[in-house]
Amino acid sequence: MEEDSVPKLIPYYLISVEESPQQKALRLSYNWRMTEHGWLRMDKKKNQEPSAPKEIAPQDFFGQCFDEDENCWMQCFEFDKDGNIDSDDTYFHKVRSAAGNIEVDLDKALSLVANVSKAAGAIFILTGSLRLHLSGFFIADRFFLTCAHFAISATVEEAIKKSGSKMATVCTDHKIRNNNKTVHLVFRDEVRDFAIFCLDKDQRPQSPHLDLDQNFPGIDQLDFMTEIANRRAFAIGYNSRAHAANFPWTRENVIQNLTPEKKLRVLATSTVAPEFEDVFLPNRKTLSVGRLDSNPPERNAIMWKHRITGWHGISGAMIACLDQPSTAEARVQVLGLFRRGDEGNKNEMVPLTSEIIKVIRATIQSYPSSN
Repeated sequence: MEEDSVPKLIPYYLISVEESPQQKALRLSYNWRMTEHGWLRMDKKKNQEPSAPKEIAPQDFFGQCFDEDENCWMQCFEFDKDGNIDSDDTYFHKVRSAAGNIEVDLDKALSLVANVSKAAGAIFILTGSLRLHLSGFFIADRFFLTCAHFAISATVEEAIKKSGSKMATVCTDHKIRNNNKTVHLVFRDEVRDFAIFCLDKDQRPQSPHLDLDQNFPGIDQLDFMTEIANRRAFAIGYNSRAHAANFPWTRENVIQNLTPEKKLRVLATSTVAPEFEDVFLPNRKTLSVGRLDSNPPERNAIMWKHRITGWHGISGAMIACLDQPSTAEARVQVLGLFRRGDEGNKNEMVPLTSEIIKVIRATIQSYPSSN
């Protein structure tokens, strides 16, 4: 393969074309830059010791997941202001899947999801000229749970701990607006990746909200085979438009990480990649349905992989499922928090274990009501 035969621009849809080892080596000898039209060839790389290829930058999501059972790409569904979903695509009906291969009555399932969606919100943290965007949800009338992996300085962290600083705000509307409630940080665990904010004292309490006693079983207390493995899980949160140009790249990485048989099934589903806006519905409250990884994490692991579609901004969103006890009403069970993934067709979840729930409960109970 001659050097001048390396294309100057490689469209995203051509990335999966089979290459010989020589062709691949020659292509990788150049630096490439992502553009809206594909990969643009830059200068020749300097000779250096070979290193493992870096498939995707750490800050990037793998984003859209493929349902290997249904042979379809999974997308997000938009809630209206009442928590309802109006879509010709009925894939979101799979939220009715519950433990033990039981299906909750569809109307009841959608009603439960609609109600819990009203507790979900987007949180914005001001740090200098930047505004960080995560998702989360109210776990009590004043307390909001989200992820802790927001990059801020020690000075900013101290500032957002003060009620009235107006450096952190929460929006629970079905579309992101500016009439947000101000909050302040009361707890942050960067290792286990969860944080708790509290409404400022001049803000009205949130209703509805989730209940620590009713909606948080502690994922480590559930039997994996009977209570988790056979059910669908769902996420409710807000995707952003950040790094939207990376979407074709992340989608291609999903395909390349599948087995050859599954890869053929993916390629047979569609010849045209969808638009980013149609998949993630940015800046709107959305529902995404999928599954947790069929292989549970090792004991004491702090992350659990899942196949639920989401993009930047969705970090901190609830990942939940429905439960239908034989002697009680159906209910929503929160299993964890959405976070970014690190391999194709997998995102990650922060599992809300009984130990973490104990910490959350203690934080809420000990926090002064006057703050």
